[in-house]
Amino acid sequence: MSSSREMRNRAEKQRRDKLNAYISELYSLVPSAAAAPRKLDKTSTLRLSANFLRIHQNVDLRMKPYNRWNALAGHSILEVISSFISF
Repeated sequence: MSSSREMRNRAEKQRRDKLNAYISELYSLVPSAAAAPRKLDKTSTLRLSANFLRIHQNVDLRMKPYNRWNALAGHSILEVISSFISF
């Protein structure tokens, strides 16, 4: 039978593994993180993800009413802005 300490250790390892998996997923989804010349640390991945979401939120709010031209222009703007975000 496992001691309570072993159970806590196992639960903590599962929590860390889950957190690392989600950070890895963010890393692959955010263009500026995925394009980095080297693998970023967790803090940098979270920082770039937050910046990416802020940019998307601001551009999306300014693109109302929505049409195809705005979507294409917004996507281009996001690509340019993302390229200026420093690693």
